[in-house]
Parts: sequence; structure tokens; C-alpha cells
Amino acid sequence: MQTGTVAGASQSVLGILRTTLVNEGVRGIYRGVSAPIVAVSPVYALSFWGYDAGQLVVKSFKKDKEEPLGLTGIAIAGGLSAFPATVVMAPTERIKCLLQVQSHVGGKPQYSGMMDCAVQVYRTGGIRSLYRGTALTLMRDGPGSVAWFTVYELVKKEMGRIQGIEDPSQLSPLAVVVAGGFAGMACWVSAIDRSTQKPEECVLPRIISHVFCWNRVSQSLQMC
Repeated sequence: MQTGTVAGASQSVLGILRTTLVNEGVRGIYRGVSAPIVAVSPVYALSFWGYDAGQLVVKSFKKDKEEPLGLTGIAIAGGLSAFPATVVMAPTERIKCLLQVQSHVGGKPQYSGMMDCAVQVYRTGGIRSLYRGTALTLMRDGPGSVAWFTVYELVKKEMGRIQGIEDPSQLSPLAVVVAGGFAGMACWVSAIDRSTQKPEECVLPRIISHVFCWNRVSQSLQMC
């Protein structure tokens, strides 16, 4: 839907899904997924490492090094976490996008897989070609990481308040999963490309749905 390159497909999710299945089978739906799967572990490892490092950077400017970070400090640390993660994310996104659109050039696919794509891109333009688009990736993941870690810490704090737990590390695994879910939604609300969507079709319904969802979920968080 983003590239508009699925020939003969209507501009709807079901139309593109149907056309892709007919032309390429189930495999076509997962085209390009190998690169994110390979990169997901190091990306998140670097992201959380960057968050810890970001907290140390923020605390280095505080008089009381032991004082917990406030909302602003958490947001800054979250934003800094995007820099090390982008080292892996940028070439991964480049390869994924090339694999996703390659079949629309016509004839035999240009790349046989993730490694073939990476090798060809590197031979064509070197390491610089692999990291083409890094600035745009950082522009997406920077605000996304701010939203992710800020909401993650806020939801954990709120769940601790509801459950009467002062130390967030004492929360149950289910409660942490719930916090991560809200963090993920906040991340993509801020990071997803809205260039083909009207603002009222994208932002407002999501905000409203999250508010109603939180009102309902907060009543049951004591069970987590």
C-alpha cells in the first residue's frame, strides 16, 4: 500500500493481500521479513543498552546522581537509545525495503534473498550504500524511542501505584508485558509514516482508542 506497486490490486488491504497471494503465494506476504528477524535481537539489545547509557549521561548533569530520573530525563535517555540501535536498524531497513519492492521491476527477481541483496548493495556502493537512509531511520526511531521508554516507565509506575507496589522491579511479568504493549503502541503512533493518511484518520482515533482502552485496563491491572 505504501509503494503502490502491486500491479492489478485495488488500493485496499484485502485487495493487495488477494493479489499478492495469487501472484506470489504465501511466501510473497513475508517477503523481506528475514532481515528484521535476524536484526531484532541485536536492535533491541542495543536499544536497551543505549537507554541505560542514556540514563547515565542524563544523571551526569544532575547534582544528585542517585536521584531517580524524572519524565524529561527518561525521555532524553530514550531518545539517545535510538543512536546505537540505528547502527543495526538502518541497513536492515534498507535491505528489507529492497526485497519488498524488487519483484515489481519485472522479470526475474533482482535479489535471491537477504544475503544476496546485502552483497549486491555493498558491491554497488560500499558500506555507504548499505547505510543510505540512516538519517530518515533516525528521524523515525528517535521520537519512537522517546515515546517507547517514556510510556513504558509511566505505565509501570501507574501499575505499581494501583497495586500498591513502590518498586517497579517487583511487578509481575504480566504487568511488565502490559507496560511493554502500551509502550509499543505509543512508539508506532509517533513513528509510523502518516504521509498517505489524513491526520484525522490516523491520530485522533488512535488517541481516543488508547484513552478508552486505558480506562478499561486500569481497572483490571490489580490482577496482573
